[in-house]
Amino acid sequence: MFTGFKSQALAQSQDGTGGYQQLRLDDTPGQGRAQLSTTQHASTLTLGHLKGGHDNLREGERGYGADLSTQAYGAVRAGQGLLLSSEPGNTQLAATGALSQLQQGSDLLKRLNDAARTQQAGLPSEPESLPTQDGLKTLQDHLQATHSGSAAGAIGGGAGEVPGWSAPVLLGSGQAGVMSLTPADQVWVSGTQTALLAGSALNWLSQGHLVLAVAGGLVLYTQGSKAAAGSPNQETGIALHAAQGTLSARAHKNTATLAAKTQVRIVSTTADVQLAAPTRHLLATAAGAYIKLDGDDIELGAPGTIAFKGGQQVLTAPQGASMSPVTPSASHKLCEYTARAADFAGAGTMGAA
Repeated sequence: MFTGFKSQALAQSQDGTGGYQQLRLDDTPGQGRAQLSTTQHASTLTLGHLKGGHDNLREGERGYGADLSTQAYGAVRAGQGLLLSSEPGNTQLAATGALSQLQQGSDLLKRLNDAARTQQAGLPSEPESLPTQDGLKTLQDHLQATHSGSAAGAIGGGAGEVPGWSAPVLLGSGQAGVMSLTPADQVWVSGTQTALLAGSALNWLSQGHLVLAVAGGLVLYTQGSKAAAGSPNQETGIALHAAQGTLSARAHKNTATLAAKTQVRIVSTTADVQLAAPTRHLLATAAGAYIKLDGDDIELGAPGTIAFKGGQQVLTAPQGASMSPVTPSASHKLCEYTARAADFAGAGTMGAA
């Protein structure tokens, strides 16, 4: 059942206890395999029907396909491009499903960007086409390139055209899913653009903190259309919830604007709602009427009637100190005015007052 070649380390070549290099071909019906191995760092490449065992022993099942293992380091290098895929294909770089998925993602990105621009959700001076769209287009062009092969001299056969990428791209594709897991840290870095696209839902979950830090602008936009039937989240719009702790939104050096087509509600279920402008005035307007709080002053204005209504109204007058008038008093034997009149007339006598 076995054929092959096995060498022996020279240091123990006499007793056969040293290391070795081995090429083993197993021609068992229905369980064929080819194995290339060395005892150095237990490095082995096995193709076909994977079996355990050593020398001429055939032991338990280990799987099917290809198994490359080593207890030292490993590297896979391809200077013109590398495809890692669970998709079957007839040619070396066949990735029809991956290219189709990439095109669907590019179309989705364009539709959402166009919808956001229609709703004026872009950043100032933002180009019509996002840099991410241009990056996806460049990748698609690289992956759709082809190479032609031809036979040398008068040898017939071997001619044709096959996929041959125009740039050294690393493409990973999984028909039933792709998982990347580690109990330690995981880092994703790109020198230009990074795109995360999902046809249904994109979920970011963190047991600790989630930090988004950008040097330029940040846009959160939702189309708000009805979710797909298979989507795990049927809600639409944008929701910010803080089950515990505070929710803070600030514009430290510019204007903060909250706008809606219909209603804007600011509600406190158990405490107060406070609107404050410590250094400027506070102005509330509606259909031409307004109330303005400016320092010590309150100003009301309206194109029509201003009415104060309530079950009980108390208008307090300005506060001030009060006192009773005090008139001077004196005791006169004669009327002062009568004496002056008699003196002016030259009379010798006058009546007593």
